[in-house]
Amino acid sequence: MARLSNPALTVDPQPLNANRELTWAHLRQIRDLPTFPAVVGEINELLLNPDTSADDLSAVICRDPGLTAKLLRLVNAAYYGFHRQLTSVSLAITMLGFEEVQSLAMAAAVMGMWDNDAGNPVVRERLWEHSILVARLARAIGAQAKVEAEVPDLFVAGLLHDIGKIVIEREFPEQYADVMEIQITTGDSAREIEERVFAVRHEEVGAWLLERWQLPGLLVDGVGAHHAPEGATEAPVLAALLRLANALAHFDEAAEEGAKNAVGDDGGESAESSGGIAPEWLEPLGVTLRDLLAIRQRIVRGPGARS
Repeated sequence: MARLSNPALTVDPQPLNANRELTWAHLRQIRDLPTFPAVVGEINELLLNPDTSADDLSAVICRDPGLTAKLLRLVNAAYYGFHRQLTSVSLAITMLGFEEVQSLAMAAAVMGMWDNDAGNPVVRERLWEHSILVARLARAIGAQAKVEAEVPDLFVAGLLHDIGKIVIEREFPEQYADVMEIQITTGDSAREIEERVFAVRHEEVGAWLLERWQLPGLLVDGVGAHHAPEGATEAPVLAALLRLANALAHFDEAAEEGAKNAVGDDGGESAESSGGIAPEWLEPLGVTLRDLLAIRQRIVRGPGARS
């Protein structure tokens, strides 16, 4: 696989316009990017059919041993809080429910596209863990919101919201490892560092990939604008939900404590930003900070919690 050989990207960045041209020239000449898995379409069709049974879902998943293994690994991940390993798809459906297993099967399929790629497996694992959490949070916030997103499946949208990071990490693994290290040591956002290093941001790379996969334009627009929903032209509600889910996924203990302090005993909420979430993000969606804390408690902290 071709690699960008340019030490200046990490030690002495070229002018931004030169770096941008270099980065996009490399991305556009890639010929071995995975194709979007057909099984995701099959699973989506099952989701839309009210007559679909648990056996139907299990049959589609178990047809692919690799997908089955990856799904069970996700099901047994620590964030579900089970005290014993689940060893079959049918048992997973019993424990987690039809919709959750359906969503995780789609996650496993999308993640499986990149299994044989080069790159840093530790970095990639962290990116996928975050994406799955955002997917679960986006679906839960969407169910609470007073406005409807432009796409029906918020889990898939959340899962793909940072797919641009996967592409950048795949093509520039050393430089992207530097991005994550700088983020940890400086506290700067990944987007700011990406801008300095590559002169592109992951959301625009993600939108480019989704368009290349010929996925719906609404999904492309929402993913491309998930850090700045005001820039969305077709899916502003989706972009706003993804921004909120992403921010909530990044909550640490201090941010959570600050959010709790911003929620008054009388039900009122502070007009100041809390945990990186600005009040003006909430009102258009019809959700409150109290709603978000309850969702986070259920999904992030609650053992076996479902969204």
